[in-house]
Amino acid sequence: MGISIAYKADNQVGESPYWSKTEQSLYWVDIIGKSLNMFTPHTNTFQKYFFDDFVCGVVPASEGMLCVALQHDLLLFDNKNNNIRKLIEIEPNIPGNRINEVKCDSSGRLWIGTMQNNINLDGTTFPITQNSGGLYIICSNSEINKLVSNVGISNTLAWDDKRNVFYFADSAKDLIWRYRFSPEDGHIKEQSEHYSGHGFGFPDGSAIDVDGYLWNARYGAACIAKIDPEGKLVEEIALPVTNPTSCCFGGENNSILYVTSARAALSKEVLGKNPYEGSVIAIQTDTKGADANIWHNNKNFA
Repeated sequence: MGISIAYKADNQVGESPYWSKTEQSLYWVDIIGKSLNMFTPHTNTFQKYFFDDFVCGVVPASEGMLCVALQHDLLLFDNKNNNIRKLIEIEPNIPGNRINEVKCDSSGRLWIGTMQNNINLDGTTFPITQNSGGLYIICSNSEINKLVSNVGISNTLAWDDKRNVFYFADSAKDLIWRYRFSPEDGHIKEQSEHYSGHGFGFPDGSAIDVDGYLWNARYGAACIAKIDPEGKLVEEIALPVTNPTSCCFGGENNSILYVTSARAALSKEVLGKNPYEGSVIAIQTDTKGADANIWHNNKNFA
């Protein structure tokens, strides 16, 4: 299993990676850097798009557009023509929160996880003291439905479509939840503990492979935890970065696991010893993941 530096990004908090099959490019955000990033490996080209607020996530939308999540706002972004349109605001009644995770299921519904904001305007961070976050879904009628409350740090939105299972993590509780998932209407039920007690770091973002194995970025533990559908750790993959934040499958055959990372919370001593903190890592695996799901319902917003 080959591991390499895909791109030395120097991200403060790299997050929310997804692979564009049509462009053969990787997209991800730097939350504190207020940027959306795009890297095309086969041409070794990189583009960065800046915004006026913390950029907390990105997903592909229909007609080649991008849905960019700021602290509260969902934007529709055409990066070909640099056009931006605000679609909707998430949790306008909880100004102390922010979005932390966005992803689409295979039916094109958009899922959004929130948390208490922990970032000052100057990019410095402060402790989280509340379980004020939640999990939301935007359905085909553009209604926003709240599915889970009392969340510390929303992370990991992943679906095992073969088993009708949905995974959702609360990093503050060091826990990945498992739910029964209804693909017809997006309902979740029968919450149970899927994975906890790893011993090092906290569960951040995840990707799922074609066999239903969850590849979880362990923030603070410098590794990816590969977890089987029964919730057992089957492999731990060491990484050359301290704080991996999320991951996705990509590459020509969807067999490369791309991992984002963060350097914001690290000391000058650690950064001085490892110039690759905040980079995007590439892991050549012996499996593959599905294509990134596209948000189809952005058309419903006038």
